[in-house]
Amino acid sequence: MNFAGLVPVTMVDYPSTLAATVFTAGCPLRCGFCQNPQLVIGPVKGRIYPAEEILGYLERRKKVLRGLCVTGGEPTIHKDLGDFLREVRTLGYRIKLDTSGIRPDAVEKLLNEGLVGYVAMDIKWSFALFPGGLWPGVGDRRGPAAG
Repeated sequence: MNFAGLVPVTMVDYPSTLAATVFTAGCPLRCGFCQNPQLVIGPVKGRIYPAEEILGYLERRKKVLRGLCVTGGEPTIHKDLGDFLREVRTLGYRIKLDTSGIRPDAVEKLLNEGLVGYVAMDIKWSFALFPGGLWPGVGDRRGPAAG
């Protein structure tokens, strides 16, 4: 597995956890508000990080870092994501997955295997297209950044 980016240390991507963040490339969605559009459609410009390099970095930093955030693009489209996360877990890291939720089967499998302890899901939809919300009767629960 290859990664399109690495943030070596973050105090914001994984709540209450000093972590690193890796970025996967590719996503089947084409959201106009995507915060990483350069990762959606390849080829990725810039450095590519092989999984072995990321694992080596995590091995060297395991006395300092406690977690790894995996984001993208969309991580769950990668068939070897589970294999990579298994190796990360053997190093003792907590794992956070940032996903759009387009592959609920993949998320469920990762959770059932205990590979991911925290999932942050961006639900992609629009009040203009779905004025009743995704869950009718729940009401308008948009936060300050929604719209």
